[in-house]
Amino acid sequence: FIFWVGMALAPVMFIVAGFMYVISAGNTQKHEQAKKIIIYTVIGLVVLLLARGLVKVLESIIGVK
Repeated sequence: FIFWVGMALAPVMFIVAGFMYVISAGNTQKHEQAKKIIIYTVIGLVVLLLARGLVKVLESIIGVK
């Protein structure tokens, strides 16, 4: 369940961060905040995908369907 929620929220966060980046208008603080959101979103996606992959690998090793 959490995997699908995370996968649905990731594009929304990219859009929000992109919008913040565009409207930062030279404000360094808003620019940095948008970059942090993008970085944390990418890290979250990687963690989600690795967790999903680890579960699939363990299922195949154990033989659970």
